Amino acid sequence: MPVQLNFPSSAPVLGFSTTIEGQVLFFKFKWVGRTDTWYLDITTQDGEPLVLAAKLVPNTPLMRRNRQLGPDGNFYVFKKPASPRVTAGRYDTGVNKDFQIHYYTQDELIELIGTTE
Repeated sequence: MPVQLNFPSSAPVLGFSTTIEGQVLFFKFKWVGRTDTWYLDITTQDGEPLVLAAKLVPNTPLMRRNRQLGPDGNFYVFKKPASPRVTAGRYDTGVNKDFQIHYYTQDELIELIGTTE
């Protein structure tokens, strides 16, 4: 079952850590009003970047670089079908909101879509 990140989207900059597949990861989200977009950095416990300034785009894998350093799966932003927005807004991203961030293990991705890329 995918892990859903608890993303309280009221602050323009927020950070937290969580453990994914036994690895502590640090997340930093930044809202950029000029582009009306959330951006994400993910680093390892040692400060190694896994994701830098990734735009939160629905149905797009967030981890594309440094795959050897992070967990085997990937993070995705999913949009509820009833949402009128195309991109994740400042106040509609998080648990029980229109846009949610989930982590899928490699096995879950293969079962769901047949690939891990």
